[in-house]
Amino acid sequence: MATPDTYLLGDGPAPNETARLDFQHSWFRKLTRNLLPKPISDYLSTVPSPKIADIGTGTGIWLVDLWSQLPPTSVLHGFDIDTAKFPSPDRLPANVKLQQANTLKPFAEERLGAYDLVHVRLLMYGLKKDEWEIVARNLLTLLKPGGWILWEETGYISWVSLPPSRALSEILDYDIRFAQQVGRDITHPARLLEHVENAGFVECVEKDHADYEVFASDAAKKVYVMVLVQAMKGIITRGGLPGLSTEEDIKRLQEAAEADLYSGKYLYGMQMRWVWGKKA
Repeated sequence: MATPDTYLLGDGPAPNETARLDFQHSWFRKLTRNLLPKPISDYLSTVPSPKIADIGTGTGIWLVDLWSQLPPTSVLHGFDIDTAKFPSPDRLPANVKLQQANTLKPFAEERLGAYDLVHVRLLMYGLKKDEWEIVARNLLTLLKPGGWILWEETGYISWVSLPPSRALSEILDYDIRFAQQVGRDITHPARLLEHVENAGFVECVEKDHADYEVFASDAAKKVYVMVLVQAMKGIITRGGLPGLSTEEDIKRLQEAAEADLYSGKYLYGMQMRWVWGKKA
């Protein structure tokens, strides 16, 4: 999963990050409308006690949401390299368990071939360009034959402001330049389907979800600003860039971005890409 030099969003106070991750989930849920594509939900309906793995689980919010739709005998495991956002076990359903794991490394033997579904969401800030297929191959090992992967990603190629906001463009310019500096793929998720197919998955499909109204609420704008600010803080912590090296730089950029976002003159939106496929 994320490595400290690439991932910009994990340095903030844990309560703030927890709130952001949980709100993001509701935001993305509205965007994609469902947690799963129909072929996967149909498949899981045939499994008496499905076993699910969630990669980059964060607070486990996606698993908890899915848990309500599954049989009570289901088993749901969340994996993340950063355990700081994990809720205490007593705040989770009994069959939802969260644990530390690094998807760039092979999983423990008892996890191999164990799952009916592997879900992944938003590793774009955590992986370098040459790491996507490494992760995809490791995730393939988790699945039972016939099991499915659902991978959800967004990226700079679909983040737009209409008309273009100078303030938002300036912040994204810093974000993209830092991504290039640390070796991330700034065109992601353009090649996500290719990575999944190259890893050995079959019957692979991609689908884009876009709905600009989802991002029009003040609550959504607040979270968007939180993400931008956290990314800028992460860049500064890792040495900064010309024009973005101090808290004053962040304050200036944040105030300009908020002025544009709340002015009512700009429509902001993004796409979430789903790629799904199965293990032969």
